[in-house]
Amino acid sequence: MTMTERLRRALEAVERHCRGSTSEAGELRPFTRDFGGMSEREPAFVLRPSHAADVTTALSIANEFDVPVSTRGAGHGQAGHCLGAGMVLDMRGLDRIEAVAEGASVVEVEAGATWRAVFDATFPKRRIPAAPTLVVNTTVGGTLSVGGVGATSFRFGPQVDNVAFLDVATLDGQIRRASASENHELFDAVRAGRGQCGVILRAGYRVVPVGSRLRTRSFVYSTADRFVEDVERVCADVEAPRFVTGAVVRSPKLPKRCLFLLFVGRDYEREEDLRNLPLPKFACDEELPAKDDPLWDASGVPGHIFFRHYSPVPESLDADPNTLHPWVEHLFDAEQAKIALLEVSTRYLDLATRGSCGLILVRRGASPAPLMATPVGASLSFGIGMFAAFASREREAARQQMTEYSEHFSALGGKRYLSGYLPFESARAYREHHGAAWNAFASAKERFDPKHLLSAESIAWADA
Repeated sequence: MTMTERLRRALEAVERHCRGSTSEAGELRPFTRDFGGMSEREPAFVLRPSHAADVTTALSIANEFDVPVSTRGAGHGQAGHCLGAGMVLDMRGLDRIEAVAEGASVVEVEAGATWRAVFDATFPKRRIPAAPTLVVNTTVGGTLSVGGVGATSFRFGPQVDNVAFLDVATLDGQIRRASASENHELFDAVRAGRGQCGVILRAGYRVVPVGSRLRTRSFVYSTADRFVEDVERVCADVEAPRFVTGAVVRSPKLPKRCLFLLFVGRDYEREEDLRNLPLPKFACDEELPAKDDPLWDASGVPGHIFFRHYSPVPESLDADPNTLHPWVEHLFDAEQAKIALLEVSTRYLDLATRGSCGLILVRRGASPAPLMATPVGASLSFGIGMFAAFASREREAARQQMTEYSEHFSALGGKRYLSGYLPFESARAYREHHGAAWNAFASAKERFDPKHLLSAESIAWADA
C-alpha cells in the first residue's frame, strides 16, 4: 500500500471514529509553518481532538496504517518539531483546567491550555505556576515537550523539573500515568522529549505562592564580568529575589558598544513584606528607578507585568508570513557565560539588535528531566538567547548567520536549549547533545514508538 493510500484510509478512519474536526486540502496553510518560519511542511490532514479518546484513537489508527504523527500546540517553536507530512494533532481544544483549591501545590491541566489560562486560574488563589515561561500564550504540552524556562527558573528549575505527573497517550492506544514513581521510563522520555515517545494529554504541575504586586529593580553594566558576578550573587539567595532575568542592548551613547541589563523582581502583598529582604550591593554602573505594578493582569499585554520590562515578544503567536524568527538559546556555566557575553557584545552585536538578546538563569529542580541538557557541574546555568528577526526574503542569510552563531556558541561550551532553531537533525548529533541520557531515550523510543512514527521528521533515527 502506498503512503498516499495509507493516509487516505487513516483519514477515513479518523473521521469515522473521532469526535474532533479534521482539516485537509485547502485548509492546511496555518499548519505548514511554526513561529520560527525556517521550516515548512504541509500535513496530509489535521485532527483537532475534542477529548483524550480522540487522541488515543488517532494514534491507534496511525499505528495501524503506519502514518507519521506530529503534535502541535501554539506552534511557537523554531525548529519545525510541530510540523509533519502526515497527521497533525492540533491540541488546543484540550484546554481544561481543574479548579484550584486554596493552598494548592499542584494544578491539573490539559496539554492544550495556554500558560496564560493557567495564570488566570491560579492567580485568584495567589498561586502561579513554578518557572513560568516568558511567553504565556504557549501551551502546557508544548513547553513541557522542550523544557520551559523563565524568570523564576533560577529558583525552581525549568518547567520539566516541576511536573508532578503526566498523562501520556502512546501509539498502542493507551493512556499511561507517568511520574517519578510510575512509568518512570516514559516520564523521563516525554519531559523535554519533543514528542518522540508519546503525546502529553494532561499534566499535574507545581504551583507556588505569590503576592499580588511586583517591585522590579533594574541595573546597568558596561562589562560582562561584573554583570555575571552580580547575577551569581543575587541568585545565590533564592528566597530574596523572586524573578531574575537579563538582557544585552546596544549602548544609546556609544553605538558600537553594548550594555548588560539585570532585572530583579520581588512579589509582595504589603509594603512591609519587602523591608527585611535586602539585596546585595551591586557593582553596576547605574541603577534605574524601581517599578511597582500588579503582578498579574489578565487583560494586560502580555499579562505578567515582569515580562514587559525587557521582552520584545509579540502578544500574538500567529506566525507572520513576512518574518522569520530563528531564535537560538545556549546554556553556559558562569565562566563560559562571561566569554559568550563578550562575544555577543562584539562579534554578534549587530545580530542581537536585529531583535534582542536575553538572559535566563536556570538551576535544576527537585526532579531533573534527563533530556533537559545543562552544563555539567554548573549549579547555575546562564541561558543566553539570540532572538533575531529576519524578513522572509532573507531566509538563506538567516540560516547561515544563525547556524554559524549556534555552532560558535556550542564550541564555547554552550548546551543548546532545544526549543530554538536547530542546525542539526541527525540522531548522532542529538546523541552527542544528550550525552549519558541518550541511551535511555533511544531505548524508550524503541519501546513506545518502534516504527518511528511520532515526530518522525524531527530526528533521523536511522543514522543513530
